[in-house]
Amino acid sequence: MARVRARARGQREDEVAPGQAGRGRERDQGLYRDLHQASLLSDSPRADYQLGWKTPIVGHAWLVVRRWIHQEIRIYVDALQEQQSAFNTTVARVLTRLVERQEDSASREELAELRAEVQAIRRELAELRAGTTHRMNRIERDDQDEGR
Repeated sequence: MARVRARARGQREDEVAPGQAGRGRERDQGLYRDLHQASLLSDSPRADYQLGWKTPIVGHAWLVVRRWIHQEIRIYVDALQEQQSAFNTTVARVLTRLVERQEDSASREELAELRAEVQAIRRELAELRAGTTHRMNRIERDDQDEGR
């Protein structure tokens, strides 16, 4: 997650490909922001509150009954909350890894495209050199023929 956050903070406008300067960058920053928010909220703290009473005669008895009910219900709610928290943490972790893999995959694809482009340029350069060498040889032969 730290790598994703660092990349989101470190990406500058001039690092974005031309034509993608607006939409892609905004979409990526939104994704990183959402992942960060999900990781922060994935393990939310338990909600605790105080039970009180206001009615003077039956209020204290009602408070005892409410506390007992609250404790009984809390057993189930806490178990569900722990399961949900573990699930949320796992989902946030998996999503972060998927985004990182996708970025790595995109980098590998871009690298493969650049390598193919370099190979094409090298072939073209070799053809130009061969053509130039052929022309230079022809010019030298023509000069020698004229000199005779």
